[in-house]
Amino acid sequence: MLNTHDVDVLDRILTPGYINHNPNVAAGRDTNRQFWSGLFITMPDLSAAIDDRVVGRFTYRGTHTGGSRPPTTQTSGPEDRDAADQPVPLTASPARDAR
Repeated sequence: MLNTHDVDVLDRILTPGYINHNPNVAAGRDTNRQFWSGLFITMPDLSAAIDDRVVGRFTYRGTHTGGSRPPTTQTSGPEDRDAADQPVPLTASPARDAR
């Protein structure tokens, strides 16, 4: 679902009363669908890789091009963490599709 941006998959894998443990997303399948749909609009090249299935650690990569907020053209990936595995500030990059 993350790499195909196919939010219809959520109807098959989540119950309507799905409880999301992400503090940024309210519980419920429909709310989860809205979250991912909005994220895919904001970051159309978003992709994810599973780093650790046991603890559920993922690496997300994408370019913020707009959506509900003005585009920043910032990118983020695993290289944006320091030696202690802490996030470091994002760096701006030219928009892929400047308009």
